[in-house]
Amino acid sequence: MSKADDKILAEARKRIKQCGDGTSKQRQMMLDALKFAAGDQWPAIIRANREDPTQQGGPRPCLTVNKLSQYIHQVVNDSRQNAPSIDTRPVDDKADVEVSEILDGIIRHIQDQSNAQVAYDTAIDLTARCGLGYIRVLTDWQERNPMMQDIFIKRIINPFSVYFDMESTEPDGSDARWCAIVDEIERDQFEADYPGMDPEDFDVSNIGADLQDWYPDQGKKVKIAEYFRKVEKPDTLVQLSDGTVAYKSDIPGNLPAMVTIARERAASKCVIEWYKITGSAILERSTIPTKWIPVIPVIGEEINIGDKRFYHGLVYPAMDAQMIYNYMQSAAVERVALAPIPPVVAAVGQVEDFSQEWIGGGNIKVARYNPVSAGGQVMPPPSRPNAPDVPTGFLAIANRAEQDVQTALGMYNAALGAPSNEKSGRAIMARQREADVSTFHYVDNLARSIRHVGRIIVDMIPKVYDTTRVARILGHDGEVTQARLDPSQPEAVREYQDEMGEIQKIYNPGVGTYDVTVNVGPSYTSKRQEAAEAMMQMVQAVPQLMPIIGDLMIRNMDWPGADDIADRLKKTLPPNLQDKEEGDGGESPEMAQLKQQVQQVMEGAASRIEQLTAELETAKSGDRYKEIELQLQKEKIDLDRYKVDLAAVMQQEQMAHDARMKLAMAVNQNKHDIDMVEAKTEADIAKTFATQGAVVTADVETGPDGTTVAI
Repeated sequence: MSKADDKILAEARKRIKQCGDGTSKQRQMMLDALKFAAGDQWPAIIRANREDPTQQGGPRPCLTVNKLSQYIHQVVNDSRQNAPSIDTRPVDDKADVEVSEILDGIIRHIQDQSNAQVAYDTAIDLTARCGLGYIRVLTDWQERNPMMQDIFIKRIINPFSVYFDMESTEPDGSDARWCAIVDEIERDQFEADYPGMDPEDFDVSNIGADLQDWYPDQGKKVKIAEYFRKVEKPDTLVQLSDGTVAYKSDIPGNLPAMVTIARERAASKCVIEWYKITGSAILERSTIPTKWIPVIPVIGEEINIGDKRFYHGLVYPAMDAQMIYNYMQSAAVERVALAPIPPVVAAVGQVEDFSQEWIGGGNIKVARYNPVSAGGQVMPPPSRPNAPDVPTGFLAIANRAEQDVQTALGMYNAALGAPSNEKSGRAIMARQREADVSTFHYVDNLARSIRHVGRIIVDMIPKVYDTTRVARILGHDGEVTQARLDPSQPEAVREYQDEMGEIQKIYNPGVGTYDVTVNVGPSYTSKRQEAAEAMMQMVQAVPQLMPIIGDLMIRNMDWPGADDIADRLKKTLPPNLQDKEEGDGGESPEMAQLKQQVQQVMEGAASRIEQLTAELETAKSGDRYKEIELQLQKEKIDLDRYKVDLAAVMQQEQMAHDARMKLAMAVNQNKHDIDMVEAKTEADIAKTFATQGAVVTADVETGPDGTTVAI
């Protein structure tokens, strides 16, 4: 192993150990909170004493009535209902609004294929429970195209596996310079995954003290870490004559024509190095195509004490109140359940004949007894004294403890939908809003971290999508489209005319700078339902709106056939509200039919070419190979001829369209000229008569068709 690798391993071991030692108290707090939230709510020594079977009276109740889960679920599920969405916006003059929309669609596709909502939900769930969760961004090979990489958002289930730069001060970790994700696997599994490793590396007797923790259980297990480090490498920052600013190492050797280096200066380029390591070896290495550590913390409530930072979630402040509640409930149950059953009080001779009814078990509806007299007076019926009740102090303290839990969390009964002392709807809404405000920092911190996820993805896209490709774009409504990306073109958007005569666009997301925002609110489905309800209210108030917005209202409803009904309603709209269909340029029906026929012939030829190409690869050689090859050449020639025919059709249509436009312009111009002449003539006549001081009158004659003519 080289000295450079030894230095990297030593650096990683030192940083991980220092982070583990420096955050040991924080990690213990998180562990206690996680266990407490899971139901381990009794101190170990108290539980052991109460459950000791050797103590006098036997084991005592040790109940756990978990009041915290409902509050945790309230925060987490509120976040799920208001899923954050990542949006981009152009920053400089080279960025383009259309490219920003394409980036939004790519990010939604990345989130969809990554199932990123699971990562977000896991992070905020951990944040609510123990105060700290993590999200990670990584690249991996596509399943559909193993030669291309894609970007993925994944969750980190175990927050204790992450060792993060303690000098990072930003809540989203954007200023971190290193991070490690440590995992522990069995030695047999490690040897199967990495067969080339030297077995001596696992000999615990031969390794130093600083490596003992990396091979736990006497070398039967191995710790593996993903180690990220930010490295500043010397480079030159240049500005080209076209205004582009880039590092010299990123500029291709041959600049485009007429493009030169205008300015340059010495600078450093940030590189994220990634290593998979054990304590004594580097197993894999790579670079991450971004300038940030792709591990993003999601924090709960942050407390700074001196040079130490602590995080906690909902559980930690409410632990004492919850324990008091458990104590009181256990004491109340113990008082009732373990108290002896009072005996029946009866005079001699009253119950002896009916002992089974008074002593035996079973559901006895009538308990008989013998009336007995003593001293000439009839004795009262047998009776059993009342069982000991629960002292009111127990219940009062338990109720007070539940209130203390709510006070510690800032969430009350109204926030959970439970009845409380609020009577009016306004008061209930105010209390719910108070609870939302008291826990809003959890959702806000998640949104802040997701924004950094978006910044990392936007930074990665031009570097991962580094070849011409067709990218999958996902709309807000889930509609899938495609966009062609070309990282080599100098402009953000370029238009071209395809073989079918349609205007197409190619995008380069690497041109320009884009900022990232996160919007937290209801999902698109919820917004659509709200829109449909609002439209229905509008139509009920103003029925005349139904013929105008009816198609939009129906389309926003979620039931089978809604789109079909909306399409039919749309056809009944007035002409001025009819949307112009895509591709409708005023072409004649004959031209449209001819164009469709040529397109169908071209598609058939393309399909035959694809089939013949597959057969050619199967034939390999021989007469069949030559026959297929000749047929394939003929089909290609025919396809080229069809393309020429289609181009001629498009040219004719364009010429016809231009002629129609010129004719319309001429007609409009002539009408304008006639109007101007008439107006000028009328003005001149009026001026003439006004000058002469004459009064003009006219006789009017009515024609047979009802028109009037001046004589």
